[in-house]
Parts: sequence; C-alpha cells; structure tokens
Amino acid sequence: MSQPADWYPDPTGRHEHRYWDGSTWTEHVASHGRQSVDPDLSARPPPTVDRPAGKVVRDVAKAGATGAGAGGGTVFTEPVLVVNQKAKLIEVNNEYAIYDANGAQLGAVRQVGQSALKKAARVLTSYDQFMTHKLQVVDMGGNVLLAVTRPAKIMKSKVLVSDGAGRELGQVVQQNVFGKIRFSLEAGGATVGSINAENWRAWNFSIRDHTDAEVARITKTWEGLAKTMFTTADNYVVQIHRPLEEPLRSLVVASALSVDTPDPSTQPRTGPSWRRARITPMPRARSRAPRDRARSLARGCQAKSRPTHGRSGTVGATRAVMPMAMRPQATVSAS
Repeated sequence: MSQPADWYPDPTGRHEHRYWDGSTWTEHVASHGRQSVDPDLSARPPPTVDRPAGKVVRDVAKAGATGAGAGGGTVFTEPVLVVNQKAKLIEVNNEYAIYDANGAQLGAVRQVGQSALKKAARVLTSYDQFMTHKLQVVDMGGNVLLAVTRPAKIMKSKVLVSDGAGRELGQVVQQNVFGKIRFSLEAGGATVGSINAENWRAWNFSIRDHTDAEVARITKTWEGLAKTMFTTADNYVVQIHRPLEEPLRSLVVASALSVDTPDPSTQPRTGPSWRRARITPMPRARSRAPRDRARSLARGCQAKSRPTHGRSGTVGATRAVMPMAMRPQATVSAS
C-alpha cells in the first residue's frame, strides 16, 4: 500500500479505521469516532456462503440476466453480480457473498465497527433504522474496495460511499417516504443518477443515469417460503448494462451491493422486518369503543329461558340473566 500516513478503512474488518503510518499498519484503530488499540493485525477472511454454483446460475436465469457476456473477473468489471446474504435466524452482522454469473465468488460485503451493546440491541429490538451501519466491500484477498456508511435516520435515509482509501465518492439519498421508493445518486453536488423501486414492496430496482437511461437493474430472486420467513437470507441479481465511468460506477456497485442495509422504507412486510426474525411482544388487545361495548352488553341481557319458581310458585316462568360485566360488585364497608 503506497499511501501517505493517515486513517484508512481497517483491512482486518474488525473496526472502521486503522492508522497507516506510511509503511505499515499500526495498532491504533477507531470506530464511531472513538480511538482504541488493537494489536491484532490478522485479517478477517471475507464472508462466504455455502451456495452451489448451480444455484447461482439458476438465480441469474430467473432474473433474465443470461447472455450478458464475459467480464473482467472483479466486482467492478463483471456485468452480472449475484449477491447472496448469509442465512441467519437473527441478523446481528450483515454479511453477503458476491458471485459472478457462473457462481465464482468475487468478494463480499461485511459490517464493521459494531459494539457488543449495538449487537444486543439488534437482537432484542427493531430499532435498526435509528442506528448507524457501516459496511465494507472487499475482494477475496480482504482488500477494501468500497466503504459504505448509512447514518442513523428517522424518515429518509442517506448512504455515504467512499473508496478503499476512505475518500468520499458520493451519496445515495432517499427522495420520498410513501409510494415507490426513489433514491438519487449524488456526487460533487450534482445528481448523476437515481435508483427507482418498481413496486411498493421494493424488491426490484431500476438504476438510471442523469439522462434517465437505465444503466443497471437489481432483481430479487425468490428463496422459498421457509427460508424467506424464518431466516435473513436474500438473493439479488445485479445487471450492469454497460461499462460506467466514475463516480457513477462505484455508486451503482455500492448501492446495489448494500441494498439490504437495514432500512424500513425499503423493506417489504411479507415477513419480519426485511424478513429479519424478530422476537416481539404480542400487542395488547384494544379496548372496545363505548358504543360497541354497550351493544355487546345489551345482547348479553337477552332473556335465557330456564325454569324458575317465582313467589307465586308458578313453574316455567323465565327471568333475564344479567351478564357478569353488569352485575353489581360486592362491597365491604369498614365497621
């Protein structure tokens, strides 16, 4: 690495940044703006997913991306990328494998900089949208190609995209909250493209340049009911129609590979949040409106025919049975 001394994305994948002194990596690291020391320089291997090449090829056929031609063998030069999320019952670390159209793994997406407290909060709550998420796109050697940051949000989200050296390339900015979700791709203060959901479930996206011509497409492939409902696994096929210039190329690749970053605005509700398994308390039953309750009590007051003995001793007379909710409660007075 021939870069000047500075902070760069941590190549080990355990922290957001690590300090490079100009000749070697140091033990000084930082996550969420807080510095610490981690002398362990062993790189974390890129995430892998046990997915046969035949299934990857089938995914490409489902998305209609066959016949795209040969690529250059990297994340930036392949015309078709298949993104497969690691199957987990509960999502704590976002991890994806990136394949080419023939099923060869080119790289991965991994989440970095999470504290133990944040991981616990992700397991016990559904507050992912209020947290900052940081991802790295790496090759199979663990080299950081792109850094993707989605700051905490309430309504509209924003994704910051940087290169492997930490230089900001642009942003992916959400434009609306209701209806088909749309994002703008911005760089240097100008809009260079957009990402447009093609349905309200936000399963398929059309990526367009500044002239509104489609340059790429993201298609979700069905994983089966059981896997969709009970695990976090998702599959996406990314088709890039033609070679793109920077920064549009990196923005398209980063947004396509991180489309599953926790964001309720782009999450269909066919299962748990973006099909994440969550343990949530059962909602408390709503109290009935006064009018509905009155009607219910009135129906309960209808006479139930049963024989009784009146004062006259006549057998067969009927009396109304008062429901429990209307019966007077016994009171105890202090003597």
